[in-house]
Amino acid sequence: MPARIDYVCAGNRPLPVARSADGRAAAVLVDGKQVTLRRADSAAQESTPTATTRYTSMGERAMLEHDGKVLLGPCVSPVPLPSAPRYR
Repeated sequence: MPARIDYVCAGNRPLPVARSADGRAAAVLVDGKQVTLRRADSAAQESTPTATTRYTSMGERAMLEHDGKVLLGPCVSPVPLPSAPRYR
């Protein structure tokens, strides 16, 4: 995955995501406020939850939730991204 992805979400709202060099965290910018989230094991390609905020991505799609409500989503990367392999 690239170090930074600028997703475009519903309503043409941006969701900039910057990943740490080791891939263990992601920083998201929401309404001008940066939130850093640690990566967690997940069925999604990437999931970084905190107690109240979760960023989830699968291939070119992403969303950001807070307190169980979707803040930004659905979001799509403007450039093609790799997807995790699917197993049956």
